[in-house]
Amino acid sequence: MVSGWTVYNEIAATRPDVIHTLATGDWPHDTYDRRPMFHRRPLLYWEDGNIVWVYSQRLLTGSEPKTPRTPGIPGLTLRQANAVGYVQHVSAKHSIKTSMKKGDIRFLNNMGILHCRESFKDDSQNRRHLMRLWLHNPEYCWERPTDLRLPWARAFNDQERPESCEFEPVIDANGTLTNKAGSCD
Repeated sequence: MVSGWTVYNEIAATRPDVIHTLATGDWPHDTYDRRPMFHRRPLLYWEDGNIVWVYSQRLLTGSEPKTPRTPGIPGLTLRQANAVGYVQHVSAKHSIKTSMKKGDIRFLNNMGILHCRESFKDDSQNRRHLMRLWLHNPEYCWERPTDLRLPWARAFNDQERPESCEFEPVIDANGTLTNKAGSCD
């Protein structure tokens, strides 16, 4: 995990051109079998006094083998690929790594904290059961940029995906925890 402000401040001080690239609205985001098949928006916003990051590399490049990029969607430009690489470099430099124990709960403001996932393979000694819950309280949440209305609606008012909550882990034939509910963009 890393503070979005920390990442922003270092990039602004060292590579302001990258800040401009991140804030440009031409980033192609895959919507994975939805219509439209992709949309363009920035990764970085300034909204109501907050630096707002809405950055998921999977939506920009795909993630092999489970969610490869949808064919026909424009790729990243060299400028964008370099910006993503620099964000990853600065994020890794300032990140903190925490461990979780049985019963732990972690709450993050996804618009102000950048985070990543590391691979994990269940074995006889170490099994995990993670549940992701997206909370949204209109009274207390940060102002949302206009560009985020579509992905927000798909995350919090999705009529295309059935609501479900799997309390028992859903494991595929390879022993991998699966995301039965799919994903939003």
